[in-house]
Amino acid sequence: MTKKRPKRAITANVVRPDKVEIELPISLKDLSALLAIRVPEIMSFFMKQGMMLNQNQPVPKESVELLCLHYHIECTIVDEEDLEQELVAQWEADEDEANLVWRQPIVAVLGHVDHGKTTLLDTIRKTKSPVAAQEAGGITQHIGAYVAEHNGKGITFIDTPGHEAFTEMRARGANVTDIVLLVIAADDGVMPQTKEAIQHAQAAGAHIMVAMTKIDKPNANKDRLFQQLAQIEGMLPQEFGGETEVVPVSAVKGQGIDELLETITTYAELLDLKANPERAASGTVLEAKKTEGRGIVVTALLQDGSLKKGDNIIAGRAWCRVRMMFNDRGKPVQVAGPGVPVEVLGFDEIPEAGDRFYSIQDEAELKDLLADRERRAREKAGAVEPHIPTDYAGVIKQLADKQVKEVRVIIKADTQGSLQVLKAEVNKLGNNEVRCRVIRDGVGAITTADVNLAFAERTGSCVIMGFGVIAETKSRALAKERGIDIRTHSVIYDLLNDMKDVMGGALEPEERENVIGMVEIRKVFRSSKLGNIGGCFVEHGVVRRNANVRLSRDGIVLWQGELASLRRFKDDVREVRENFECGIKLAGYDDIKDGDRLEVFEIERIKRTLE
Repeated sequence: MTKKRPKRAITANVVRPDKVEIELPISLKDLSALLAIRVPEIMSFFMKQGMMLNQNQPVPKESVELLCLHYHIECTIVDEEDLEQELVAQWEADEDEANLVWRQPIVAVLGHVDHGKTTLLDTIRKTKSPVAAQEAGGITQHIGAYVAEHNGKGITFIDTPGHEAFTEMRARGANVTDIVLLVIAADDGVMPQTKEAIQHAQAAGAHIMVAMTKIDKPNANKDRLFQQLAQIEGMLPQEFGGETEVVPVSAVKGQGIDELLETITTYAELLDLKANPERAASGTVLEAKKTEGRGIVVTALLQDGSLKKGDNIIAGRAWCRVRMMFNDRGKPVQVAGPGVPVEVLGFDEIPEAGDRFYSIQDEAELKDLLADRERRAREKAGAVEPHIPTDYAGVIKQLADKQVKEVRVIIKADTQGSLQVLKAEVNKLGNNEVRCRVIRDGVGAITTADVNLAFAERTGSCVIMGFGVIAETKSRALAKERGIDIRTHSVIYDLLNDMKDVMGGALEPEERENVIGMVEIRKVFRSSKLGNIGGCFVEHGVVRRNANVRLSRDGIVLWQGELASLRRFKDDVREVRENFECGIKLAGYDDIKDGDRLEVFEIERIKRTLE
């Protein structure tokens, strides 16, 4: 009796498509079905590219394109519908030109550190409590927005930091402005950060005016400043036949202030700035911080529409039902119109400085948007992270990275804008031996949770850096108990210099060899118990018991090591100086002869810096 052979399963030939449309995000399993390529085959392909993916993980856009290219499949990538983008597009399309009215100009004040930007604003606003006096280190650390009036018309000034580490902040200031007021001190002239400010303003397409400050100083040199500006493309002063207005002012004496404001309002009229106060509000987040008692406080600049108390707004990943609003002088307001800066309370989390915000009146749209955003955040959290390399170059790079020491840091700052800048600057620090990794960042005081995290990272170097914030009493006590280093600063370049010192401490010290003495072996004494002992004469310098020695014969080094013993007559001594005789026993080496020479040296360990 013969056994029946089992029937083979009939399989249909799977036809691989020549052209596909792929909607992201897409998992590896779904991509396999769409492209008619087996999952193991796709996983193998990605492994060769240095990526490890399971079948349920979303595949990055670049990887999808690379896979299709490899299999000669023409693909069109379609991003999933974004409710937020749709709402923004709809908002921008709803402009009603019939309701457009004049709005006050927005002027960003840029320039080099300590050229008098904040002092100039203080004079313009005629405040009783000067802004400049409140700034740590005499420089502006955040973006502030203030309103001044001239001939019955409002002007919004954005005061931006001048230190080079705040380049990103200055860029944000330039990108929300109509006019850039470039402050240059007559006694200092054009500086590197002045040129940076000009580049940011020109990139933003803003009109640039120059306020020549400190003209009351004895060493003020107006002609030199005009010549320096003339050498910069697009900055030829009107005095030299160009288009750049240069207004000499003295903030201390109040000289030229009216002329400056008149120049700004005149140009603003030429720009014909208009907005629709009847529509839903939109604008830019200038600054965000978390304060005790008030919660999250956001400095928002309205650029179109009107914002009312109780409105719902979204800003990046944060949303807010406006609980309270305050103007630039700290007074509560119910409505803010175009061109006006306000402080807004009611955000659920701290938005990023520079985020655009929009007012959404429809509650259903808002709920859908928040649900869509939460879903996207979950998908992003599950997205593929850096993978274990499988190629030779990737393995070598990973091994090299393991040799690099890592200094971990927790950064707490007073505002979101400061935090962004600090993270960017700290991440730039390092070299091929040591690097810095920010393991936590946040706005607000240094808490016990920060100390506990630093303690959990105690296997490596971990320090807590605070900028413009304090450490809670419990936090300091816990840090002292657990040996965690907390350092607080109020000026950013002090913090960065301190961070460089911390990272420098993680570097291996440089070893430098210092020759301290030269010795001649004049007679070798042989001992059955101790071995060969050299009867020596110190020709130069000194011989110390704990020093290293190098034995040479006829100019050739034969041995290097330590001293086993150093004697003067029958006594053990710590050192023998020049022109004295001594007995020397080398540690673990007996092959010495009359006439051999010993070079005595010490290894000096020098602390290295990050520079």
